[in-house]
Amino acid sequence: MTGQWRWVRWVVGLLLAAAVWVQVAPPKWGGRTTFLVVNGTSMLPRFHAGELVAVQSATQHPVGTLAAYRYPALHSVFFHEIVATQGDHYTFQGINNDYPDPFHPTSTNMLGNFWFSVPNGGTWLAFWRQPLHAALLVAAASLVSMTWPSRKRRNKPMRWTKKAPAATTRGPRFLSTMAGALSGLAVVAAVVAAWAYIVPDAIATPQIIPYAQDGHFGYQASVPKSVLYPDGRVSPGNPVAYPPAKTVQVTFTYHLQVPAGRSVGGTVALSTSVVSTSGWSQELPGSSSTTFHGSTVSVAQTINVATLFNTIYEVRKMTNDLSDSYQVVSTASVHAVGMVGSHSILASDAPTLTFVVQPAWLQLAKPTTSSLAAYLNPVRSGSITVVADGANSLAAFGGQIPVSTARLFGPALLGLLGVALLVVLRIQQQAERTMAEPTRIARQYASLLISVDALPFSPSRRSIRVGSMEGLVRLAVQYERIILHAVEENGRHIYLLENTGESYYFSAQENSEANTASSEGYTVGREVVTPP
Repeated sequence: MTGQWRWVRWVVGLLLAAAVWVQVAPPKWGGRTTFLVVNGTSMLPRFHAGELVAVQSATQHPVGTLAAYRYPALHSVFFHEIVATQGDHYTFQGINNDYPDPFHPTSTNMLGNFWFSVPNGGTWLAFWRQPLHAALLVAAASLVSMTWPSRKRRNKPMRWTKKAPAATTRGPRFLSTMAGALSGLAVVAAVVAAWAYIVPDAIATPQIIPYAQDGHFGYQASVPKSVLYPDGRVSPGNPVAYPPAKTVQVTFTYHLQVPAGRSVGGTVALSTSVVSTSGWSQELPGSSSTTFHGSTVSVAQTINVATLFNTIYEVRKMTNDLSDSYQVVSTASVHAVGMVGSHSILASDAPTLTFVVQPAWLQLAKPTTSSLAAYLNPVRSGSITVVADGANSLAAFGGQIPVSTARLFGPALLGLLGVALLVVLRIQQQAERTMAEPTRIARQYASLLISVDALPFSPSRRSIRVGSMEGLVRLAVQYERIILHAVEENGRHIYLLENTGESYYFSAQENSEANTASSEGYTVGREVVTPP
């Protein structure tokens, strides 16, 4: 019955393990749980950045459910709340957002509904998922296991095996520590190199490409020199008086800046209209438009000031409304195209230059909150988001290591560390050859020895002398006994193994380089006997 119950326990344990695996494993490994890390503030105050969220696959996603879906265009995953459904499409919105998500996923894009979350769990998971950090953890564990002294618990019987311990001698402590450190670094280099060849060297990531539209308005008029115009011209910022100014020329210069690409060209048109506060408007003659190539273009329009004032006079005469005010508005309509790789930028703008019509002049309508230079030089910035393949990198200690660099230097570093480790082990081996035999035994078999002040009897008279310490250890393992260790006044170390009806010993001199007996057997007189 005991054997049958053992099999029952095994079967039940396997079934429970399979059930747990199905619940917590990722879908690609046969499970139904996907783990996500919250980024941003769209799910505040319920979820915070760095929180680990688990979602489970489901067949139904009712309104009000917190769920995750994949956005193919951005190669990203979003975790928001379902606020509406229409057919097989779902509308999501972040708890802290005032607008819904632009993408409406279907059931094929859904990853699952919310299951549980772990505050700050994503931060810790992201830290240890970085290959260098994981490798350092493995290396630290390896170093501790190599340098930690092997000790048996007290007050607990020692369990012996039939197999003798391997003869792994250790050299000086600093050589052992250096070998352990090199081994740990080799583990780090191996993990980084292997991970660099596992992950792709290029990854599709959304990139924000900025661009800027720079404009410049100007106007000028030729007039006779006078107290009002000492230099004989109307410069930007000054009023245009009528008379003496008969015409005024308005100019506009446009420039499209694409730092990561180039400007292809476009169209620009400059037109001027007279507008009243009552809503009446009329476009003045002389508007111009042009098609340009490249990034810069200039366009100009000449306004007949006399015609402008005559038009306003006729409107006032017909409407008999002397309280109405008028403005002259010049508008530059721009449509430009830029290219960044295979992606196009469609830029458009329509800046204006406005004059207020006074009884005998045109006054520039500059806002009080803006300077003259800022008003005459309108600048508009914009950006587009594209998904492009960029160089992939491995995260480590807040920095980034390019995958190409890790692939190049990872194996090279691993080879150098391997050579250095071989050199250290060779030096350690040479140091062990010159090490005194008692020192070597103490380092190698410390867990099998018990130091005593004196032995209960003289081993040379009552015991069988073993030819090597290794042979004595094999006997101790076979008989499951502890070896007594004592030091005589002349510096000779005695190692005694007592067994029922017989005892064995081995001796080593403190100043001798090695014991002369190297056989794995032991001797009785001059006869060499192989241990049972």
